[in-house]
Amino acid sequence: MFCKNRRFDYKDTKNHWADRNIQVASYYGLVKGYGDGTFHPNAYVTRMEALNIILNALSPQNIDSEQAKHFVSIYSDYSEIPDWALIAAGQCQMLGLVYNVPGHETTLEPNRHALRGELARFLFNMMEAVKVAPSDKNGIVTKN
Repeated sequence: MFCKNRRFDYKDTKNHWADRNIQVASYYGLVKGYGDGTFHPNAYVTRMEALNIILNALSPQNIDSEQAKHFVSIYSDYSEIPDWALIAAGQCQMLGLVYNVPGHETTLEPNRHALRGELARFLFNMMEAVKVAPSDKNGIVTKN
């Protein structure tokens, strides 16, 4: 259960309309702010950031950076994946969370702004992944 007494002190969310949602998502480990104590609540979200948030709702198998590179090397632009996101990108690919819009099947485009349709598909893919590998982190109960 969300602890109302725990507060993540982001410098830029206290009076933001989404502060409570940001606090809850931070509490559950879905999102986190930047090293400078900010969250950037009005910033666009990149595809890799969106995938990372969705991955944080799951309990993926641990992999190392070499294994991650193996999974994402199918994309011609895999070298554009930020260092902080390499393992997460590999885990997302391994779990089938990644979706590429038609015509972009060979690129991951990790730093491009995510489209609403892509987010919907990422979430759908997450629900499918939960059926195969349930996670106690997301509270989703599946029936066999």
